[in-house]
Amino acid sequence: MSTLENTPIILVAFGTSTRARDTYRHFEEYTRKAFPDRDIRWAYTSHHIRRKLKTEEGVAQQGLADVLDDLLAEGYKKAVAQSLHIVPGIAYDRLLADVAGHGLKVGVGRPLLSDANDVEKALDAIIPLLPNPDETVTILAGHGTDHPAASFYLKLAEAIRRRGLQNLFMGNVSGPLAEEEALEAARCSDLKHVHFIPFMFVAGDHIENDIMGDEEDSWKSRLPGKTCTIEQRGLGYCDKVADIFLQHLRDAMETL
Repeated sequence: MSTLENTPIILVAFGTSTRARDTYRHFEEYTRKAFPDRDIRWAYTSHHIRRKLKTEEGVAQQGLADVLDDLLAEGYKKAVAQSLHIVPGIAYDRLLADVAGHGLKVGVGRPLLSDANDVEKALDAIIPLLPNPDETVTILAGHGTDHPAASFYLKLAEAIRRRGLQNLFMGNVSGPLAEEEALEAARCSDLKHVHFIPFMFVAGDHIENDIMGDEEDSWKSRLPGKTCTIEQRGLGYCDKVADIFLQHLRDAMETL
């Protein structure tokens, strides 16, 4: 089972315990169309999500190290682990640590944003999703991170400004480029409609609660007088974004 042609693919995501898991199913189907003969496995990097799924639903979702061990036991010599993270932050570091020194030779596919070219491609992929800027303020809602990889969110915001995309702002739930600047821009706008687009692979708990929740500190609640709507699906449903991930997957295959 050692030939490149049947090297298995491991899709490595942070994980979610919400209905947004349908995004993973969609992405797997998209990946199978591109690689119809490959064995595809899943791994979640979040220990919290794995525990929650086991406790609340009885679902035993594996971490990457366990998946690698299984593949090695099955006789595989190589595998490709494709990160489905947005930036090369803490979860991606955990992925690299799991791969390092393993008996399986593993090619690693980079996250969505890993260089300047990725930033431009991701913005190109999102532009078709944007509503009319003369009618709507749009906020890209990211997870954010305190990891140095937060610089990629700043680079995306800079690309938005450089291209002159009106009424489009980047905001994160945490870390640098937190949401307040984007929300303040929306509050100061004469436009009454604010549309959120999840800049996350899945539109899960953060979208349901931090962004659109009814609590007074949610993004929606902090925009009084505005009509707030949201794109219900995460970036994993956007084929042009998926194509960036799949190119990174192909690049990783070339390293084996």
